[in-house]
Amino acid sequence: QGLAVGVSMIYQDLDLAEHLTVAENVFLGNEPKGRLPFTVDYKAMVKRTEELAKSFSFDIDPTAVVSQLPTGDCQVAAIIKALARKASIIIMDEPTSSLSETEVGRLFEVVRQLREKGISVIYISHRLEEIIGLADDVTVLRDGRVVHSESVTKLDIARIVRYMVGRELTEFFPARDVKPGDVRVRVDNLSSDSRIKEVSFYLAAGEIVGMAGLVGAGRTEVARAIFGVDKKASGSIVLDNKELSINSPADAISNGIALLTEDRKRTGLC
Repeated sequence: QGLAVGVSMIYQDLDLAEHLTVAENVFLGNEPKGRLPFTVDYKAMVKRTEELAKSFSFDIDPTAVVSQLPTGDCQVAAIIKALARKASIIIMDEPTSSLSETEVGRLFEVVRQLREKGISVIYISHRLEEIIGLADDVTVLRDGRVVHSESVTKLDIARIVRYMVGRELTEFFPARDVKPGDVRVRVDNLSSDSRIKEVSFYLAAGEIVGMAGLVGAGRTEVARAIFGVDKKASGSIVLDNKELSINSPADAISNGIALLTEDRKRTGLC
């Protein structure tokens, strides 16, 4: 019924068939018929997908297989799919949860293009800086009920948080009194075939270590090398004073190491 009245939803975990092309996903379940009985007009699907993409200045290949696309392009494919269904309202549920900073910027451009074309967007996010930078109006929910609605020009992050939690927050990042224990993990001069060279750090018991860097800096590659996804070229990984031999994820798991990937659907849960 929602689709019939022009409402489409783009889920946090995109509902795309990864073994199909962009055009095949866009028209999945609504394929144009070919000249012969029980056939599909693939050229028509590609042409119509190209037309939709061009009308919104989307740069995407309709013949590309979805499994080979970066997450940002998969978002664009899902949006074109909604447009092909003649959606006038598009609901986006946490659309940036798996995107890089560059892909987030591109998605924002896409959302603004949709708005300029007269498409209404319901943008669901817990990242308040995105709401402030993108939305026209903000509605705050708490315990399943609307607690406040207002133009974004009259709100800031502090006020939104106050409506979200129902009280004033005086400290967003209170001081922590943490005393890490003994060093348990030590990574020395770790290099791999996937761009990282001579990375070293240590991790103590009861300690959280953050790894920062721009897109492409190698943060994900460090995690993949430690977990045995990427082959280690040199360096050592020591756990509780014992050097580990990790050549596969199975080796890492047997030593008590787990990896929560940045792309849960493709490389996380099966």
